[in-house]
Amino acid sequence: MSFSQQFQKLGLADAKAVRRAVHGKRQYQATGDAAERQQRLEEEKQQQVARQRDIQAQQLLQRQETERLAGIGNMLQAAAVQRKPGDLAFHVVAAGRIKRLWLAEAQYEAMCRGSLRLAYWNNTLYILPAEEAQRIALKAPEAILAPPAAESDF
Repeated sequence: MSFSQQFQKLGLADAKAVRRAVHGKRQYQATGDAAERQQRLEEEKQQQVARQRDIQAQQLLQRQETERLAGIGNMLQAAAVQRKPGDLAFHVVAAGRIKRLWLAEAQYEAMCRGSLRLAYWNNTLYILPAEEAQRIALKAPEAILAPPAAESDF
């Protein structure tokens, strides 16, 4: 037996009052649910907009990074000095491996003096003038290999 039936039996409420109460309860549930649903939809929409904004920001950063890397590759290719094969070996550590470049005597001496620098980018070694190497080092310090140590007299 429901509460409404018990109230009617005890004489505390008549049928009309019970119908009004039931109707009011249904109206509250319908409007309350709709309002809650609307609020949830608004919150979900705001969360989705925030997620899309975050995704767009990440995509923009990735695009900028890709453009930066492509620009550095172009700068390296434009500034690179043609390597003249020779009979002097110049050893350098790049990407954790020892690389050997066979250079002509003039390039070898310029490399030892520091007027030429090496850059390692996309598994390729580039020989650059020191000025260009400094300009590229501002944008991508990881591309420029450490300058060769000055020869010491032992």
